Amino acid sequence: MAVRLKLLLLASLILPACNDNPAAPEFNEATISEVEVLRRLSPATWSAAIAAAPNGTLFLSVIDTVFRSLPSSPHRFDVAFTMESECASTFPCFLHFGKLFAAAPDTLYAVNGSSQIWHWDGAALRRLPTPLSDSTYSCYDFITSASISDIGRFGSELIAVASHGYVLTRTDEWKLDYHGRDPRVSVCYADYEDDLAAVGGTAARLFAAEFEILQLRPAIRWLNRPKQSPGLITTIVDQGPIVLFGVYEPAHILVYNGSRFWIQWTGTITISDGRKQPDGSALFWGRGGLIRVHGQDASVIRGDRYQTFAAAAIRDGYVYAVDLQPDSARLIRFPLPPAWKR
Repeated sequence: MAVRLKLLLLASLILPACNDNPAAPEFNEATISEVEVLRRLSPATWSAAIAAAPNGTLFLSVIDTVFRSLPSSPHRFDVAFTMESECASTFPCFLHFGKLFAAAPDTLYAVNGSSQIWHWDGAALRRLPTPLSDSTYSCYDFITSASISDIGRFGSELIAVASHGYVLTRTDEWKLDYHGRDPRVSVCYADYEDDLAAVGGTAARLFAAEFEILQLRPAIRWLNRPKQSPGLITTIVDQGPIVLFGVYEPAHILVYNGSRFWIQWTGTITISDGRKQPDGSALFWGRGGLIRVHGQDASVIRGDRYQTFAAAAIRDGYVYAVDLQPDSARLIRFPLPPAWKR
């Protein structure tokens, strides 16, 4: 049954520094309707992720289970694999996937906040050996390990980022590309400012960040994030001449054009994640709604009922999203609003 969903424009804040930058998008209102419920998920769902392969195949991770939906069957999400059997022999192991990267319809990479990188080749799930696979350390009265938080492909390289400033790259095998401002410092004493939670950009212009911003390409260097932009950076998306950094709380989008930063939008949506979509747009989601930026077109939308979006992706004229309610969880889809079809 279709449920009409009215989306409201959130107030946006454009700093004076934006006015003289023609690359800065302006945020508009978007209204959509006809929300379909594709699958009812466990009410206990607390972790979800969606990734779109270049051909439009969608992968949906719900805690320890990953579903796959082919473009030819847009309403079907069949189980591709679960973590349970692979996780049983691994310690420490986290029974969920935090972020996904879909390289092809039968190739998926996933990370879950542990020191592991997971790879599904269309037939089997396996853990890939990395320099961080055995990075568990005993630190007096606690145990810590590197926590891989994001992964993606940029040019010919797979790149993963982790806590303690670890950056891993892979062409043929995984290798350590960077390890914080001072690699001599033990992880027991490492400063949280070196932690990395997101990676994004292009092969020529690549960034990683959490509370601080690290430029990875063309040359590795830490950037001076403006003091007006505090908070956890959860996602980084390239948009041509600019790069967008989605910040969780206080919710805002930080923009970088290669020479300076500015805040393009602030609002009430807590940006928990985001991804570049197959159509080239940047899609952010979290508690309160969705934000989409595509070149000069940008929209901020919030639903009256669907207050928390745990994951979202765009495919063939529809938005697919996981909607979390206090007592339920659902996979929904709705047509792109007219403002998003440009």
